[in-house]
Amino acid sequence: MYLAGRLESVSLPYNQPMIHIVGVCPFCEVGSQAFRRCSDGTTIVVACNECSDVWMDPAYLDQAHVVVPDHRKLILPGTTLGLDGGAAGWATIEEIGRKGGARYITRSAER
Repeated sequence: MYLAGRLESVSLPYNQPMIHIVGVCPFCEVGSQAFRRCSDGTTIVVACNECSDVWMDPAYLDQAHVVVPDHRKLILPGTTLGLDGGAAGWATIEEIGRKGGARYITRSAER
């Protein structure tokens, strides 16, 4: 698992509605964990809206399963997947449902 140190805190853009899930990020303890569509337009991950840490599976939203992106480019380690640019954005309820994640949504918030 990728546990590289954080370089700086980078907040993700708020240009779309955000679907919240379990609760507060276990790292920054401020941000909400929400479904995010990556730059490829198909990969859905869970990302903190404040520190941008990522979880690949909504069933495992703990510190042991975190993926820390390159905070300068918001790219997931070992991939070309970005949290910004391309088709990246907060995932819609429909996209989350197609990936089997609807059961993890606890609340929704419009931005």
